[in-house]
Amino acid sequence: MVKAGRQYAREGEVFAFQPRDLRVGRCEEVEVVLENTDEVRHDLMIPGLSPLFALNVLGPGTVSGSFVTPDQDITLFLHCHIPAHDKVGMMGKLIVGKGSPLKTVTPTLMLQKDTNPTTASAS
Repeated sequence: MVKAGRQYAREGEVFAFQPRDLRVGRCEEVEVVLENTDEVRHDLMIPGLSPLFALNVLGPGTVSGSFVTPDQDITLFLHCHIPAHDKVGMMGKLIVGKGSPLKTVTPTLMLQKDTNPTTASAS
C-alpha cells in the first residue's frame, strides 16, 4: 500500500508518499493500492512504464491498479501528477530488480535532422 497525504511530508514539504520508493522484481505483476488521507485529489503516476501507469483518487479514499514490471533492472521516477504536488514532496522511485541510474521521462519531443549524406533522401 502507498499512502499519500500531508502527514507523510518531511520538513519543507507539503505532501508526500509513504513509502517513497517501491522495490519490485522483474516481470512481476504488481498491484498498487493508493490510500489518500487528504481532502484533495492525489495521483500516482509512473510515466516510464509502457503503457504509462496512473492512479488518482479524490480523498480521503482508496483506489488500486496493477501493471507488469519490465524485464530489466531499471529505476523509474514516480510522482503525483497534480500541478505542483511533485514539486512540494510527492515524488519517489520504482526500483525494478537491481535498479539502475534514475530514468526520467521528459515531456519534450526532440527531433533530429538526418545530416548523413549517405542516408538522406534525394529531392
